[in-house]
Amino acid sequence: MKKIIVYLFLLFAFTKAHSQDIKCPIVQDTFCLVRISIWPKGAYPIFMDGLSKGFDCQKLDLTNTDSLLNSFYRQAMFTPQFPNGITTGLSECMGDSAGRKYYNDHYMRFTEQIGRIKKYSVEKKLKLSDGSSLNLNSVSVFGDFYIVDKNSKAISSNSNQADVKDIYTIERCYVPFSLTVIGRKN
Repeated sequence: MKKIIVYLFLLFAFTKAHSQDIKCPIVQDTFCLVRISIWPKGAYPIFMDGLSKGFDCQKLDLTNTDSLLNSFYRQAMFTPQFPNGITTGLSECMGDSAGRKYYNDHYMRFTEQIGRIKKYSVEKKLKLSDGSSLNLNSVSVFGDFYIVDKNSKAISSNSNQADVKDIYTIERCYVPFSLTVIGRKN
């Protein structure tokens, strides 16, 4: 009898782990992925990514880092740095075990796309009024994205990016779980 109970418990646990519901809305679309690198004088660099349908460098406020980030995210949705920044989002939207498994199963594909992002990106260098250097790299991508609120546990931070919660123009974040570089941004 004990064996049957243990067997049923294990069967239930296994079924529950493999039937986790997707917890976040999904969008499939083509965007311009813009990677920004801010190099303040005497401080560590800041790296941020965004997805946009109509990014325009002329609309950026180049006064300082805060004004730049807020003007950037008026035109773009925040996206975690791909691929390392998406692990928390995948776990939150797919469930812990399914998110980790998906990331591990697709890591080589993610790595391939990072090479394509670097190869096909168009780079533009600018200066902020406070003397900081700014690099913008943009490329066209197609993919599937989970949509999450910026205060969601799906968004983690790292020491090389500004805190998403402090950027008032960010409302929603797009977490990529499938991404394909389709060419240079026009």
